[in-house]
Amino acid sequence: MQRAGLIIVLAALLVGACDAAAPSSVASQRPATASISPSARASASAAGSSASVAPVASTAAASPKASGPAAASGSPKASAAGSAGPVPTGSIDPSLCAGTDANRQFFRDVAAQVTWAVYCPTLPKGWFVEAGNFRAAGGGSMVISYKSATGQRVELTEGVGCLGVPIECGPYDTSLGNAAYGDLVGQLGKLSTAYVLYVKPGLNPSWSATATGLDEATFRSIGSGLLKVTK
Repeated sequence: MQRAGLIIVLAALLVGACDAAAPSSVASQRPATASISPSARASASAAGSSASVAPVASTAAASPKASGPAAASGSPKASAAGSAGPVPTGSIDPSLCAGTDANRQFFRDVAAQVTWAVYCPTLPKGWFVEAGNFRAAGGGSMVISYKSATGQRVELTEGVGCLGVPIECGPYDTSLGNAAYGDLVGQLGKLSTAYVLYVKPGLNPSWSATATGLDEATFRSIGSGLLKVTK
C-alpha cells in the first residue's frame, strides 16, 4: 500500500510539471495591434486638430470673374444697430461675418486668392447682401453691397481699383476726419447724401465704404466693426 501511494504521488507530480511547461496562447502573451495606413493617420490627426484652416481656392477662382455671394438675411450673431462691438485682434474666421453660410464662403474664397487683406462687415439682423462680385484679374478686386429692411445701404470696395491721385480716387465734399476701417485708419467724408470712407485711395491695394440712409455715428460703428478675414 505504501508503494502504491508513492507511485500515485509521483504520477501526480509529473502531470503538474507537464501542465506548467505547456506554453500559453500567443494572444494571451502579446497585446493586440492594428496597422494604420498613412492616409488614416492623416485623417485622424486632422480630426483632432482645433486649428482653423483656410479654404482652398475653387477651380472657379482661376476665371477672371467669380460669382458673387447669394442674397441672404442678416447674421443672427450680428450686433445691435449702431454698435458693432470691439474689433478682434488679428484675422478672424468669417463665421462672424454678416449673412448666410454662402455669403461667408464668398469671403473665404476671395481671401484665399488675393494678397491684400479682405474685410467683411458685422451688421444687425435684418441686413442682407444686395449684390457682390469678385474679379481675380490684375491683383483682384471685390465689391459687395448690403441693404437693410428699411432701405439703408452699405457698400464695400476692396483690392485693386482706382489708380491715381487721392482726390480723384477718394472724392468727398466735406471732410469729417479719420475713421476706422477695421484695424485700418481711413478718411471719412460726406459726398452728396452719402457717407464715404477711404483707406489709401489711389494706391494698390485700397479699401473704401459708402453708406446711404445712415447717420455718421452708425456708419463709424460699422466701419470700426469690419473684420479681417482669415487667409
